[in-house]
Amino acid sequence: MRILILVLSFLLCFLSTAQDLQQFSRSRQFTDIRSNLVLNGFKVGNDENRAKVDGSPYLFKSWNNPSKIVYGDKVYTVAIFNYNIYSERFEAKLSEDSLFIINPRNIKKVVINGKVFGRYLDPEFQRNSYFEEIAKINDDNLLLKKYTVKIMPGPLNPLTKEKLRNDRLVQGENYYICDLKDENKLKKIKLKKSTIQSFFRKEVLDDIKIYVKENHLNYRDIVDVKKIVQYYNSL
Repeated sequence: MRILILVLSFLLCFLSTAQDLQQFSRSRQFTDIRSNLVLNGFKVGNDENRAKVDGSPYLFKSWNNPSKIVYGDKVYTVAIFNYNIYSERFEAKLSEDSLFIINPRNIKKVVINGKVFGRYLDPEFQRNSYFEEIAKINDDNLLLKKYTVKIMPGPLNPLTKEKLRNDRLVQGENYYICDLKDENKLKKIKLKKSTIQSFFRKEVLDDIKIYVKENHLNYRDIVDVKKIVQYYNSL
């Protein structure tokens, strides 16, 4: 089945049934953004190459992810939503064979399943991309995560040169510090004790060490790092 992708300048809201969508399309809110609609649709076929790649480019296994889009001073809700890591975009699902692509222009934040995403300049590729905002360490620094995905080629039979296994998508993540006082410039970091502690005030390091030890926390685990930062900010 071919997937019809409609490119929107902004998706105001998404409702899961066709009937609700028709009702919404007649609303005043839809009319307000009708002039911004871009219907330069293009088809993405399930061609042979795509069919041979295992794994998913989407962050969440399910599309049932309660979400909000912060656009200017307004907040819009989205019902069936996901993040396409490979294409670095948010998508809303209309049906099994159609999607809405969310144009990031003028979007301040996207909240999906409790994860908050903002747009920042990727220092490696020099383009604006979505980053998850993990925790604000202090007034100057914000810890960010960028989700990544890459295609790992399947092994080949050395004699026939035929693939023994399909190519597969492998998801990963990179971490960055955003300098809030220097035009939100990003610096790539590795999760480790010395790096995270370098942002803490020296006079509270002993308290941090006790908290980490008593709670068996690990600086290489982003969930634990978030707890550590939250505790630091409470001191």
